[in-house]
Amino acid sequence: MEDELPEHDVVDSLFEALDRALDTVYDKVVRPLLLVGRFIAVAFVLALVAIVVLVALVDLFVRFSTVYFFAGHVWIADTVVGALSLTLGLVISERSGGGVDGFDGCLCPQLPTFGGWTDRFASCPEEGRPWS
Repeated sequence: MEDELPEHDVVDSLFEALDRALDTVYDKVVRPLLLVGRFIAVAFVLALVAIVVLVALVDLFVRFSTVYFFAGHVWIADTVVGALSLTLGLVISERSGGGVDGFDGCLCPQLPTFGGWTDRFASCPEEGRPWS
């Protein structure tokens, strides 16, 4: 009688089913969420490091160019950095689809219509077309 294996009772089979279900949930849900969380955390840290490095490089450029190129005139180095930043921003804006939604190219101020009294100003004097 001692050689016989003990029979599985209902509680053991239920615990085995629960263990398999929890393992499946962990493999299908929890593990991918952990991977996404790790990716987001690493990307955030890398972005912060990139910002720090970029700021340090700009500061190094300004200090170096002020001493060696512009003879102590910091405003020239600041102007160069500003022009480079503006150019880079414009290039990125144009490549990403650029422009502001709803901007039609008319630089005239948009007057509010208070009961229609502004209808006499209803055209853009620069281009001769109505304001939108």
